[in-house]
Amino acid sequence: MFEQYLRQAQQLITEGRPFVVALVVNHVSPISGKPGDRAIVTDDGKLWGWVAGGCSQVIIIEEAMNVLNSGSPKLIQITPDPDNSNSKITKHKMTCHSGGTLDVYLEPVVPKPQIVILGKSAVAQKLETLGKAMDFQVLNRLDITRLTNSERTYIVVSTQGDGDEAALEQALSFKPVYLGFVASHKKAEAVKAILSGRGIPKEQLDTIKAPAGLDILARSPEEIALSILAEMVMVFRQQKGVVDKPVEKEKAIDPVCGMQVTIEGAQHVFNHSSIDYYFCCAGCKEIFSQEPERFLANKD
Repeated sequence: MFEQYLRQAQQLITEGRPFVVALVVNHVSPISGKPGDRAIVTDDGKLWGWVAGGCSQVIIIEEAMNVLNSGSPKLIQITPDPDNSNSKITKHKMTCHSGGTLDVYLEPVVPKPQIVILGKSAVAQKLETLGKAMDFQVLNRLDITRLTNSERTYIVVSTQGDGDEAALEQALSFKPVYLGFVASHKKAEAVKAILSGRGIPKEQLDTIKAPAGLDILARSPEEIALSILAEMVMVFRQQKGVVDKPVEKEKAIDPVCGMQVTIEGAQHVFNHSSIDYYFCCAGCKEIFSQEPERFLANKD
């Protein structure tokens, strides 16, 4: 199982997809999750592996999405009697009938950006070397039509007059997170004027960073490459989150355990007196179906 977990994580890293490692670090019986149990929560809210039962999984997935959005790790506790005595732990109420307490550490894994270098100039060569030394995935190619995942792609055009306009036009159509053009202010404005004449809107042209790189008074190809890579790192770190914050979906309260249940796609639904009731698991649904009036009376 552990080898499968490692293969799954490596595959996601290769694909450039962010994910969260959920690791059980403590438990109080009789909850099923045990220290060392681990799972992967992908950026689409799916859980692979094992950390706990259905009730706890809903909480873990929701918190994992928050972790991906913030980019910071988090320790959560799911317990029957949560309190706020420790501000470093995010606590949730345990609603599963089995009871017990579960502490889960959530660690985001955000693959580094994919750097695409268009051109073979001295700056391009030095940037490729530095990027690989920083463990970025670096591609040096003029054809970017087969690229995917624009949200993780950083493009640098360093063609030195050999197809500047064509390279920038291609890059703009891909809409990368970062697009840098290695050129002087004067040359960049001239190239932008040509692209504007081809019908490219000004708001798109304004996304081109030219000259590329932070202003560190760089002169040599090595220094210019360093300034560009530093700018990429800055843009990468400034991103508020690596996934879009999920749209809040309508939820219902499980009348048996009190847990919130997302109505859309709910698996456990029971219709009573022409009203649908939603449940976190099959067990709650079964208990309710036997004595619905008892739970509805408590609700009132």
